[in-house]
Amino acid sequence: MKTLFCIALPLALSPILSAQKAEVKHRVEVKEVKVEVQQTPLFQVTGPKEKRIDPKYWIEIEAELEVETKEGRGVVPFISELQATWYAVIKDEVGEKREPVLLKGRSEYRMVRTAGGEAFLSAYIEPNVLERLTGKERPSESDLLAFAVVVSGTDIATEGKFAKELFKSEGEKGKWWENWKREIKEDFIVPKSTTPFAPLWADRYPPEKVE
Repeated sequence: MKTLFCIALPLALSPILSAQKAEVKHRVEVKEVKVEVQQTPLFQVTGPKEKRIDPKYWIEIEAELEVETKEGRGVVPFISELQATWYAVIKDEVGEKREPVLLKGRSEYRMVRTAGGEAFLSAYIEPNVLERLTGKERPSESDLLAFAVVVSGTDIATEGKFAKELFKSEGEKGKWWENWKREIKEDFIVPKSTTPFAPLWADRYPPEKVE
């Protein structure tokens, strides 16, 4: 009975796997990932009394995707859901060990438009995190020793050569974050929607999925 069960199991799963393959509608490739220092945006508002502030500095990580939708009946040029996991290595110049730390974060998107053939995603490292680790009020792009993004989503190709194009890194080769042995700080790279940049560049970035 055990032998029969082991033989029948792949047969039972094969229709499911075939259905999953048939659901692939989009090809996604991470073309580039880059970082840029951004200053906290200032907005003019009416009502509240104005308060003096000193704008701080963030590091923005942006990924450029090449996207393509297969033609077919009922297929629309939108990826229903897309996830991005962000990684960045920065040296702790203030702590006792003075060692590199891996920062990590995740953002989710919905209705990612593919008709234009490209899409952009972004995430941020907050000013207080940067100052705490670098000891500087104004960071620079060179403070990041390495950074990367990995994307996944519904109805996208994830097999063969496409799996190799669903991530992009700078500073190190391969999926170096998978073998990281030092300190990891989860949720230290935050989605754009949680920052002062949330209302900016609405036509550049897809809407984020908010719980």
